[in-house]
Amino acid sequence: MAQARSLLSLKRKSQIVPMAKKTVSEGLTVRQLEKLIAQANANGRTPAKTTRKVVKSPYVRASENQLGDRFGTKVNIAQTKKGKGKIEIDFESEADLNRVLALLDVNLD
Repeated sequence: MAQARSLLSLKRKSQIVPMAKKTVSEGLTVRQLEKLIAQANANGRTPAKTTRKVVKSPYVRASENQLGDRFGTKVNIAQTKKGKGKIEIDFESEADLNRVLALLDVNLD
């Protein structure tokens, strides 16, 4: 485990065990761990939480691409582990919003 060598660069040696546990529990890469260690050394404490990149299923990616093609703009689908989620459709201006709403057959008049 290459992360072990990185742990030795912590200024406060009392942080080694908690940081090692965090590394294992969150599956941190060497680069992620080095970033945490730099932050810990800068402010003298262990950072509270790291963010993990969400891996989208091929179905969600394909859905984003199809919707993006249909609306001519970026579409993001965010989904929780329980299956709930939301669809975000970007727009550049009020005219672009009206164009997207027309494609959705939404009439506000």
